[in-house]
Parts: sequence; structure tokens; C-alpha cells
Amino acid sequence: MVGKILVVDDVATNRIILKVKLAEAGYHPLLAQDGASALAMVALERPDLILLDAQLRDLDGVTLLHRLRSDPATQTIPVIVLVGADQDQALRANIFRAGADAFLSKPMDDQTLLARIRSLIRNADQMEGLAQDKGKLAVLGFAEAAPMMERPGLLALITATPERGLHLRHALARHSRDRITLMSPEDSLQSGLIDGIAPDIFLIDSDLATASAGLRLMSELRSRANTRNARFCILLPEIAQISPAMVFDLGANELIEATTGAEEIALRLSRLLARKREADRLRASVRQGLRMAVIDPLTGLHN
Repeated sequence: MVGKILVVDDVATNRIILKVKLAEAGYHPLLAQDGASALAMVALERPDLILLDAQLRDLDGVTLLHRLRSDPATQTIPVIVLVGADQDQALRANIFRAGADAFLSKPMDDQTLLARIRSLIRNADQMEGLAQDKGKLAVLGFAEAAPMMERPGLLALITATPERGLHLRHALARHSRDRITLMSPEDSLQSGLIDGIAPDIFLIDSDLATASAGLRLMSELRSRANTRNARFCILLPEIAQISPAMVFDLGANELIEATTGAEEIALRLSRLLARKREADRLRASVRQGLRMAVIDPLTGLHN
């Protein structure tokens, strides 16, 4: 089915331009001119993704995000917030704190916008597939897995130099309660585990020993059993030799530029971690349901 994308912008010209671009890319665009009409359309149409302008006449983007995330029916819809190039980092931090999945500065590069949309819809489709599998098992009468204590997230940091890794870990530690561990490319390929546990998120410099080596490492880790369910964040240098669009199309879940502050990075990683944990819970429920379908709970023998 063609993905439905809701464009929320109080400038008619912006809505029309985005409508044309999305339609040419094969999406079904929906348009809303303010926050109130956006909320009504979300309830009616249930879009697959929302493109939200940060400044609206009736509601600012942060307030609208809070409303979307507080409603169980809309809290999982991916949201990309569009901000002006002159907006400060404090606003961007508030946007992620309110539950945004991504932001793009205006004017936007068309290829980056479409690649970001593809990435978020692809991840949302995977979550929807897991939820449907869980629902089918529930209909058959199989209980879901018992809730487990949630441990702090485990973040693996793979950087071009140990010094850069230590500096970044120290900066992130002030804004994050999760465990951040430095890992070499060789160790990540050997087992991909830290103390027997697979990292939730890999933060990888795009350029390691050679240009774009981090992207090749990401592709390799995505293909391995221990690390394929992790989330991947690519750290781009100020002068990058690869386009952001290609980074997302190669499988990155997030892209962070060199000028991004540590607080914003931590907030973006926290959002990634929340999405990853929900996928893990759904995956565990499906596995438990399948196990109960073939194992007798009294004897422990196969049915």
C-alpha cells in the first residue's frame, strides 16, 4: 500500500511543494494548515509518517508532538520536524525531548528528505509486522512473554581514534544514564558482544581507517546474527565524502553531524533506544508465543 504522509505547515506554498515532491516519489500526501486540523486528520487517516513544521499559528511543534505522543493511537507514528536554518540547538533538543524521530533544516535537500522518509517507514513497517505476528498468536490463546526488568541501554562507540572516542563518551555521559563503551572495529566483527551482551546501538564514525569504512562496517554488522537487531547511528565529519541520503539508504537509523551538541545526541539516541526496545519486546513476545505453541507447559515436551 502507498504510504500516507501528512504534511503540517501553515504556509500554503510549502505544503504544495512538498505535496508535489511526495507524490512524484510514490507517496500519498495529506495536507494540514495548522495543529488542530493536523490532529483531526491524524485521527481520521492514520498516516504512516508526519512532516511537521516546528512553528505553526495555533500550536508549536513541541506542543503538537506532546499531544501525539500522549495518545496511544498516535504515539508510534514517526514524526520528522522541519525547522528553520536559524533555529538554535535548544529548540532542537526540545523537539527530540517531546518525541520527534528526526528533524531536517529548511531548505531541505530532496534526496535526504526522501531517504529519511524511507528509513523511518521501513522501520515502522518492521514494527507493524512484529505486532501483527504477536496479535495472531494472541488470537490463538498464547500469552505474551512476562515483563522483564529494563536494564540501562548499551551503546558501542566505534571512532577513528581512541582519543575521539574517550572525548565523545565523556561528553555523552553527562546527558545519558546508559552504558557507553568504546569498541574497536576488529572486536565488533569478532563477536559484536560486550561482556556477552549485544549493544543496543552502535555509534560509528563514517570514516575510520579509510573514508567510508564505517559504513562498510555497519553493513557487515547488520548481516550478523549477534548485531542485526541493533540500531546504527553514523557520525559524519564536517566535510563528508558521502551524502546523507546514501547513509540512510545503506541502513543507518540515525545520522549525526560533527557540529551537533552532546545533549542533542543523547536525546536522539534515547529515542532510538526506545524504538529498539519496543521492537525487542514484540520480538520476544512472538518467540514466546511460538515456543508455547509447540511445547507442552506441564511436561516440557513437544506437542
